[in-house]
Amino acid sequence: MFAAPSTTSLREGRTAEREASIRDEDFASRPDAYGVFPWWPADDAHWLHPYDRPLAEDCLPGDRVWRRHRGEGEFDLVCHGGIRFRARGAMWLEVPPARFWIGDRVEVRSEYGVRMPFFARIAEVRWDRRRRRHRYLLERPGRLALSLHDESELVRRRPLVDGPEVRIEPTMTDEPDPPLAPDA
Repeated sequence: MFAAPSTTSLREGRTAEREASIRDEDFASRPDAYGVFPWWPADDAHWLHPYDRPLAEDCLPGDRVWRRHRGEGEFDLVCHGGIRFRARGAMWLEVPPARFWIGDRVEVRSEYGVRMPFFARIAEVRWDRRRRRHRYLLERPGRLALSLHDESELVRRRPLVDGPEVRIEPTMTDEPDPPLAPDA
């Protein structure tokens, strides 16, 4: 049986024993399904691993899309970016695979001048139950976008160079601009 669960939540960070217990289990390397946990069960949380319950309580229920990796034991591993916990198949609403995933670089299209195009990374993947489609929360350098974007607004982009992100800053000089030549 499991040892007494430790208190682990997003606010408190991960504990070494929780991470070690996840590493000791075998999970599939590729996700087999995508889904959301849109509600919390009325009959408590026996469908969650005891070590992961505080973390899951911070994240669920909601519209975040989770990747499920099948486990050899009674629990599967569900992940959303760096957040991961073990759960049984209860309370899971399967959704189609997302076209983009957390960390992907994308360009937001201008939509014929409606908005300024920009480059960003996917910060979160959400599921819009009413429209039955994925929505994406984007992160630009130094700030998080406050609006959700549809797949149709995004184009996948790869970095221009491998390695650290290159940033070009405009230079400011104290010299005035040279005078314009008179029209002849």
